[in-house]
Amino acid sequence: MKFIHDFPKAEQKAALFEQCRAGDVAVLLGSTAMMGTGTNVQLRAKAIHHVTCPWRPADLTQRDGRIIRQGNANPEVHNFQYATVGSYDSAAWDGIQRKATMINQVLRGRLDVRELEDVGDLALNAAQIKAATSGNPLVMEKIEADAARTKLERLKRAFEKNQSSLTWSKASAQSTIDTAENKLPAVLAAIPNIVPTQGDAFTMTVGEKTVDKRVDAVAGICDWIKTNTPDYGNYSHRHHDYGTMAVLGGHELVVSNAGGQSRLGQYQDLLLQVKGLPDTGTVFSRQEILEGGTGILTRLENRVAAIPEIADRLQASIAEKQLLVIEADAQLLRPFKYEEKLVDARLACKELDEKLKASIEPVKPAEPQAPGIVDGEDPALARHRKLHAASFPAGPGLTHLPGTAPTTQGRPGADHHRMRNTDLER
Repeated sequence: MKFIHDFPKAEQKAALFEQCRAGDVAVLLGSTAMMGTGTNVQLRAKAIHHVTCPWRPADLTQRDGRIIRQGNANPEVHNFQYATVGSYDSAAWDGIQRKATMINQVLRGRLDVRELEDVGDLALNAAQIKAATSGNPLVMEKIEADAARTKLERLKRAFEKNQSSLTWSKASAQSTIDTAENKLPAVLAAIPNIVPTQGDAFTMTVGEKTVDKRVDAVAGICDWIKTNTPDYGNYSHRHHDYGTMAVLGGHELVVSNAGGQSRLGQYQDLLLQVKGLPDTGTVFSRQEILEGGTGILTRLENRVAAIPEIADRLQASIAEKQLLVIEADAQLLRPFKYEEKLVDARLACKELDEKLKASIEPVKPAEPQAPGIVDGEDPALARHRKLHAASFPAGPGLTHLPGTAPTTQGRPGADHHRMRNTDLER
């Protein structure tokens, strides 16, 4: 058995830890500060004993980390925590519980809520020890009931989040379906009008001139762009159509400024697409077109030839999103399967709260009822009735209260009539 405070130097601690790992030391005693970070004796560690309650949850974590960590050769370890019933240990573990729950909430990064979603293992362990040391069995029941209720409430919040996500997914899918259904008729109508342009079958009309050679077609495109488009006309919040540039593959190619589709920092981007089919659009810079590369013409031909593929994608998207809507509707109709258990758990916690409060707070004696107050009588009316029935002293020279018959007062044998006249004269 060794006491770590007898080994203050680093080299002494290193030798002590080596003895612990070799099995020469059976019991090692010390404080959290001396046996916390850097104490690597976990190889043969079998049990840890918490003789006192620390002030910080991190200290408790550091203690447990000396034995519950990688490199321990034992398949199971024991964790002992000691507390005295009716002592200050209950208040100490209560502080650890409150700090641990707050820290767990911060570490989860959810500071936008006003209630905890879950209680961590460290907080629940501290709460159980607090209940055990309080000496009141209702405290332990309350801790267990709160843990069960918290678990059910966490499941309920997860269910509600899932329902909200399903609602959003359904709305998004329905929007995709509506957009695709609006585009599909025009795409299907354009398919029969496609004219092949591969190889020698190539033909293209630029402006009013029809050419059958790609070099001439590229030159015609360059002339049209130079004539009909400005040098700098791309503004993200403006849309301007420059008209029909050419007819390729049986379809008109229209030109407009790229607008929101323009690339970052580009002010000469132009959008070329098949008329009436937005999904066929391709963005080119004006300078790129004016350089006269044949790659531009190849990309335009591929866009026209790919119109049937666009129709297939739209139809597949509609079918996929419709299935998603059906699945979302089926799940949205399902209730929370633990709703009854959650109601019972909340009711049990409320009842335990009342019992626990009644066991802690002394019963207050019933206040005596004021005389002259009738049960069920309005308090204001009772107060006025009490004041009305009260006896007030008479004023100077008066022998009766207002509203009562006068009474004679004086010494025996005195002339009361003369006294009254004297009073009146006075």
